[in-house]
Parts: sequence; C-alpha cells; structure tokens
Amino acid sequence: MHGQGYRHESARRDVAAGQALAEFALVLPVLMLILLSIIQLGFMLGAQIGLINATRETARFGSLSPTTENSASANGAAVNGYLESSSLPQNVPGYSSANLGTHGVSYCQYQNPGASSYSVRLIVEARYRHPLFVPLVGIILDGFDGTMDGNLAVSTREQFRVENMPLNLSEVDALAACP
Repeated sequence: MHGQGYRHESARRDVAAGQALAEFALVLPVLMLILLSIIQLGFMLGAQIGLINATRETARFGSLSPTTENSASANGAAVNGYLESSSLPQNVPGYSSANLGTHGVSYCQYQNPGASSYSVRLIVEARYRHPLFVPLVGIILDGFDGTMDGNLAVSTREQFRVENMPLNLSEVDALAACP
C-alpha cells in the first residue's frame, strides 16, 4: 500500500515538471528577446556616447585655433581630418569609417554683447550609422531613423566659441551669421 502512494506522488511530480518545462519553453523566447534587446541597445548607447565625446573633443580641439574668414577653410579641413582620423576611431566602439554619415565643420560669426567686436563659433556635426547585429532586434529597430538599411543612425552637434581676440567685422564678414 505504501508503494502505490509513492508511485502516485511520483507521477504527480512528473506532470508538474512537464508543465514547468512547457511554460519555460513559452517564456524563454520572450526573455531572450529582452536580453538581446538590452545588449543591442547597450551597444547603441555606447556608440551615441562615443559620438558625443568625439564631436565635443573635436570642437574643443578646433576652438583652440584662432580663426578668421581667411583661415576658416584651412582650419575647418584640419578639424574635420582630426574628427575622421583620430577622434571618432578612439571614441566610438566598433567604429567603421564606412558607417560615417554626414559630418562637417563650419564657422559662424556673432557680435559680442555690448561691444562692436565680433567672435567666431565653431560647429561640429556628425552622424554615424551603427550596425544592428542582433537579427530580430535589428528588424524591430531598423527604420526608426527613416531608412531600412540594417543600421540605426545616431547623430550629434557641438558648438564652441573659437579662442580669438575680439575681431572687427571686416575679419569675419564672409562668415555666416550664427543662428
């Protein structure tokens, strides 16, 4: 009699274990999707932070070179070269120059408050298409930036005042006025 109760208890445990396995099989894909989403978004956040740091570093680098309308083109080319060759590769995890989208360096001029002198502002912009490498998560996230290309674009813009002595209007007249 004791043996029959034991078999009945064992059969109940087997059914409960089978039910738990079926529930686990239903929940596992959802948990994996959440885990892979967290991983993909972590890489995306790292790319965004790296891009922000790279453009800020580049803007600071460029702001240290005195700039007038005569030197804006040469200084802008040097700053842009620094962004592409040094700053982005050092700051963006998994950086690939093929994924670098629109980017650029520009200068604008503005009148100093309460004075007849002018200053120059440096603007650095960059857009990077970060690859979506987790298949299902990539399908979900792709297109948030307006294109279905297997990448998600992150972008940023930084502005710094160029370290010039106060300038006359004739020294900055050809530069666009700052917005």
